[in-house]
Amino acid sequence: MLRQKPDGYTVAFAHGFDTQMTYLDATVNAPYSRSSLEFIGLAQRTPEVWVVRADSPFKRAEDFFNAVKANPDGINFGATSSRSTAIIYAQKIKEKFGAGVTLVPHADVPSTINSLLGGNIDIAMSNAAVAHPYVKSGKLRVLVVAGAKPSKYFPGAETSAQAGLELPDLNYTGIALPKGTPPHVVAAWANMLKDIVSDPKIKAQMDDMAVNLDYLSPADFKKLWVQTEDYAATVLKTIGTGVRPVN
Repeated sequence: MLRQKPDGYTVAFAHGFDTQMTYLDATVNAPYSRSSLEFIGLAQRTPEVWVVRADSPFKRAEDFFNAVKANPDGINFGATSSRSTAIIYAQKIKEKFGAGVTLVPHADVPSTINSLLGGNIDIAMSNAAVAHPYVKSGKLRVLVVAGAKPSKYFPGAETSAQAGLELPDLNYTGIALPKGTPPHVVAAWANMLKDIVSDPKIKAQMDDMAVNLDYLSPADFKKLWVQTEDYAATVLKTIGTGVRPVN
């Protein structure tokens, strides 16, 4: 998107934490930063879930944590990349229980789920939309919903707060344009996004796919972005990676 003419005809879905972990990581040297983006608005915010196979011995989060304590680094935790929110989850588990999991990065969420179904990993991190059909069909179970708020898509599933882990809900997506896009084009996109996210029929369709539409204005979306950016920088410092100044 950033290589295209800033005329409003090329847009990007911007996922906060993953994007920030990339441009803040001093070892990556990404050719963009926050200043490269024109923020349009938040589109969806849906907590991530930890899922296990239906036949998993982990019936509750407590079972999983007990297994981690009994077999440090012996539980394979599937995630999408080495810079995803899984870093936080693994870190919090180790801080609380003195024992960690082995993160197994995958190319994307579907391949992570396939790995779980194939028995190659013990537990997987997933966005709700990908996990939802497998949970409905009985192939997978949701063990934990990230954050403190119960999920309307997985009634009865434990939240991370209920399980004793204070985990942030960082799974959100918004719309961004290249910096330098004319203000009237930015305003047009923001108004269109607001109309889409507020449409009851579209909201119902997305709810069927376990995607929670949630709108924020350009200013509020940027504010959320900066808050998450601060969190991402803290995570990078904790894992010993240099943090590149934001520009």
